[in-house]
Amino acid sequence: MSHSDAQDSKFYIATRQARIHGSSNCQFYLYTLSNPSIEDSSRLGFGPYSCKTYNEATAHLAQCGFLDNENQWMAVQDFSWLKSSPSPNWALIAEEQREDPPGAVSAQVT
Repeated sequence: MSHSDAQDSKFYIATRQARIHGSSNCQFYLYTLSNPSIEDSSRLGFGPYSCKTYNEATAHLAQCGFLDNENQWMAVQDFSWLKSSPSPNWALIAEEQREDPPGAVSAQVT
């Protein structure tokens, strides 16, 4: 998944790879098989993909081979911040502040 120029949004995504560019003030709830990467972005929040309103989520994740691998949602790499100190451009969303998507969700597995 490659995503560019998002603002003031929330995303709930299961993907093999997450690349985010030029985005600000967004929350990403991810199930990703590789480290998410960001560049030229700020005020991003990351949490684990969890969709309690999507009854078939576990079955579909298993069907795609995701459950055989560890979710890398919190191993964010910021290519705009090369210092050894933590990046100011993103943070983990505190557990008590995490949100499921509104309403019922359905998806097609391809």
